[in-house]
Amino acid sequence: MNFFKSMTALALAGVMSLSLLAGCQQQGGTSSSTSAPDGVPEVVDVNAIDDICVYLTGLKSDETVATVDGTKIAAGELMYWIAVNCDNLLNYYYYYGVTELPWDSTDESGENTLADFVLEDAVNYAALQRLLAKKGKSAGLTVSQENEDAIQSAMDAMEANFTANGVTMEQYLWQQGLTSELYRWNCECDYLYEALAQDNFGPDSPNPPTEESILAVREANGEYKVKHILLANIDTSTREALDEQTVAEKKATAEKLLVDLRKSDDPMALFDKYMNTLSEDPGLATNPEGYVFTANTSVDPAFEEAALALENGQISDVVEGVSGYHIIMRLPLEVDVEQEKDEYITAKMAELANSWIEQAEIKTTKAFDKLDAQVVYEKLTAYRNAVTEMMTPAQEETAE
Repeated sequence: MNFFKSMTALALAGVMSLSLLAGCQQQGGTSSSTSAPDGVPEVVDVNAIDDICVYLTGLKSDETVATVDGTKIAAGELMYWIAVNCDNLLNYYYYYGVTELPWDSTDESGENTLADFVLEDAVNYAALQRLLAKKGKSAGLTVSQENEDAIQSAMDAMEANFTANGVTMEQYLWQQGLTSELYRWNCECDYLYEALAQDNFGPDSPNPPTEESILAVREANGEYKVKHILLANIDTSTREALDEQTVAEKKATAEKLLVDLRKSDDPMALFDKYMNTLSEDPGLATNPEGYVFTANTSVDPAFEEAALALENGQISDVVEGVSGYHIIMRLPLEVDVEQEKDEYITAKMAELANSWIEQAEIKTTKAFDKLDAQVVYEKLTAYRNAVTEMMTPAQEETAE
């Protein structure tokens, strides 16, 4: 498993804080290492913390940790993205049964650790936000008063809710590595991101979503569509292998069907007839028009290789895959502009945002070199646990 995959601009761009705005605050794990590094207290006095940035990073919130094209990035901006990256990585690892972040693990080069990766991606995220503000200004785009009012309304609602649960809004936001100011900034960046997406790729933009433009994005993403006739060499319910004689008969039948298809004056119609009457594909009933796959994601490499070698309308030879013998027909991708326009805009804007990061000059400072992602996240985890303890009595009283 390769856990060192950049999340910058792709995973969260455009939804950097709207999940918070909707009240869906993300909480990280309760623990991310078997033993806390030096400087991480076992018990946190929440009320004794005056500055979450100093507590988490050892740096003042306005201290410059990096620049992007000469624009400063402050430590207060970076701490949130450290928290987001760690939360996402912990969730990712957990999916594979790994419950603790292996901070000293390295990438394929053996030089960059997981902790290095977290900090690098955090800088890229923070840089992207600064670039959004710059690009938005250049395009004459601003956050509307309506959106500012929506942000303030959300903050007012949060404050009332958190106060009722025994903590201040700041104490609760600190669990995300956020302050009120940073929360507002993140929300404003989200609105700018959406405005830039529409300005560059919306219906009235120079690059609108059309059948051709959407198809180009999907093909660039490696999407392809196929139908297939499957004569299984396994029991499709239990995945157990069939006996040799049955398998041989299945192969012979597949080869006979292929001969018929090659001789047919209307191979497409005959293909559909054989598929609907003879195919043993368990998914046929729910996918009668075929499947859309993405290249390099198939669990059956032989199937994928054969499918990708076809032109639209072509029929493959008999292909032996992990489930049996396939005859594959390549189909053209179909586009529904109305249904797919939002996905197109999202994909193109993410591509543009990535290009901004790649082309930008990002420099870190000596203050950045003092940061330790593991310490930051362990302190944040300890803080989260303490806030949860504070909130529990109030939540119980409310329930009564």
